[in-house]
This record gives sequence, C-alpha cells and structure tokens, in this order.
Amino acid sequence: MKKLIILIIFMILLTGCWDRIELEEQAYIIVIGLDKAKGDNVSVTYEIENPQGGGGNITGMSEKEPTSEVVTVIAPDIISSKNMISSSITRRPTFSHTRTLVVSEELARSDDFFPLLESAIREREIQRDIFFIVSKENARDFIINNDPQLITRPHKFYDFIAKRGEETGSLSKSTIHKFLQLTEGDAGVFLAIYGTTKKSPPPAYGCEDKYVAGQLPIKNDNFIQMMGSAAFKEGKMIGLMTGEETRISHFLRPAFKNNSMLATYPDPLDDNRKITCLVKRSHEPNIKMDLNTDIPKIDITVSFEIRLIAIPSMINYVTNIKNRELLKKSIEKNLRHKFNKFIERTQYDFKMEPFAWSLEARKHFSTTKEYIDYDWMKSYPKAEVNLSIDVTITDFGKQLRPPDLESIKD
Repeated sequence: MKKLIILIIFMILLTGCWDRIELEEQAYIIVIGLDKAKGDNVSVTYEIENPQGGGGNITGMSEKEPTSEVVTVIAPDIISSKNMISSSITRRPTFSHTRTLVVSEELARSDDFFPLLESAIREREIQRDIFFIVSKENARDFIINNDPQLITRPHKFYDFIAKRGEETGSLSKSTIHKFLQLTEGDAGVFLAIYGTTKKSPPPAYGCEDKYVAGQLPIKNDNFIQMMGSAAFKEGKMIGLMTGEETRISHFLRPAFKNNSMLATYPDPLDDNRKITCLVKRSHEPNIKMDLNTDIPKIDITVSFEIRLIAIPSMINYVTNIKNRELLKKSIEKNLRHKFNKFIERTQYDFKMEPFAWSLEARKHFSTTKEYIDYDWMKSYPKAEVNLSIDVTITDFGKQLRPPDLESIKD
C-alpha cells in the first residue's frame, strides 16, 4: 500500500507537460520598440521572428517567407500591449527570446520613461540582459528601416553589432540590468548605445571616432549606424557622447575589459598627417582620492601601451630615438588634453561621472550611511581632478624602417 501511495505522489509531482505550448504556436518577440503616444499611453512596436522564414527546408518554400513581422500597438504599458497584439497575430506572443530594446530619444528624454521600464521588469519573461539602444528617430522607424544584408536573423544583427562596438570601445555595454543598477544606485551616469537609420551632416573634422550615429561617412545598402552613447542621469537621458568620449569613459573606469583599440593621433613632424596606433591600457588606472576637504581631490594615472600601425608621413619614428621620444610626448599631450576636456564636460554639463569612480569613493567611508550622507553625486562636480598620462611605445609593426621616398622617386 505504501508503495502505491508513493507511486501516486511521484506521478503527480513529475507531471510537467500539462501547460506545454508547442514551438510552432508561439510568436517570438525579438525586439521591443518604445515611442511616445498621446496621453498616458505608449506606442509599443514588436519585431516578431519567423522561425521558418529565410531558412531552407527540403521543399524550399520557407525561403519565400519573411524573416520577421513588425507590429505596433498603442497601450497603457508594455505588458498589456502583449495581449493586445494577440488580436492580429495567430500565435501566442512571448518575451522569452527578446534580446533588444529600442527607445526613441524623445521618450528617453521624458520623465515617463523610467517608470515605464521599471514596471515592465516585473514580467518574468523579460530578461535583464537585454541590449538597450536609444534611437534618434522613432523606435518603429528604426526597427523597420534596419535591413541587415549579411545576417538573416535580425536578433543576431543587434547581438553582433553591440559586441563589436564593445570591442572597439565606441559603444558601451548597455543592458537593462546596468541601467536599473546605476539609476537605483544614484551614483553615476549610465551610457546606452546610440543608433539611427537617418543620415546627419558630418562634422568638419575627419577622424575614426569623433562622431555620433548618423554622422559617419559610410555608404552601404543598409544605412544603420551605432556610434557613441546616450547619457542617462536619474533614469532620464540628459545628453549625447561621441564615440571618442565613450572610449575615454572606458579608459578611465577601474574595471573595464581592456581590448586593443585602433586610434589616430597627429603626426608631430607633419601637420597634415596622422599616425594610426593600436592602443591598450597597461593596467587599471591608479586612483587616489582625498575626500576630507570641502573640495574633493582626485589623482588618477592612466598608462597605455601603443603599437604603431601606419605612418603615412614615412618619418622614421622607429630607429630615430629623438623622433620616437617626440612622438611619445605628443601622444601623451593629445590624450591628456582630450581626457581633461571630457572630464570637465562631465562636471559642468552632466554634473556626474560615467567612470564608476563612486566605487573607489565608497572605500573611504566606514559605513553605508556615511557614504550616502557625503552625497557623491553633488560632490563630484566641484572635485579637483589631476590627470597623468603615461605612454609606452611597445611595437612598430612588421616593417622597421620606412621606405626612402627620395630614392624611389629618383
């Protein structure tokens, strides 16, 4: 009798297929777009992936199907909108495969955005590691205009371009989790990926990273650009950073995955040329703080290892020690000027730092209450920051000596 009772109990506990839903009955939402709507409503756009579209089965019929479908609905919030779209699609919508959130700049700059997003996180299907992108135009236009040429699956495009941007340093690691963490911590600026599918007039200067999305002089069939960052403070977008400023914010962070990044610097012996280098931080910045005075003092030293990649002027910076020392000092001066200029901008424009220096400041207080009473957010804008840059040229590429141009012409 005991065995029978135990068997019945196990049969009840191990029955796990009663609420199953077949894969073909589900609509996988891969991208969510948010735009402002009239009143207290929000315009929610869903890009729903078609598992059979763009692939290739035996009959070849699925190749004719679209890879995704875009649906937009006006709703009070994100969660209620999911049920509303069920009236126009045949499958059950699910957030389990959602990888990207696109928010229009207009909505990101409003006071309605943070409560809207915070309430949506209560939905169990929405994961906190979703990529967070701010679009210059409406999120719906951004999603519709994105037509990847080399990648069939739309969700892979966003995944790959976000990871590639982290490698080059022109984009931040932007997720919903980091956004909520920094906003609720009330101690820093959150940097979201900034993107657009619309062209903008490029600035007068030409460089590899002094742009925001839409300004890069690139021609291709799918005009979508992601460059720079949208800066958030207290859950609201307050400004834009170029790709260069985003890189600087990475270099000044204590904990940052240090990848080698390509960058160009002025040639000290040829005003019309630039030198291309592979830049890598030697180690984490050395940060020292004195928070016992009315004006906080921050001393930071950043060390770089630089590998020369291209020298268009063909000036000998390899075997000529005097030229090499001149180049080293020139790069240090250039970096110091750019870094100081950006630090000043964070103090006067953003009035908060995006470098995660608050983590270092916490070490100077015995209790959490002391740190909260100090109010890092109000103290940083008046801080005195002393920056030191140290550059070591470690490599010169495959060719040691530049070719003798005069001999070639002769």
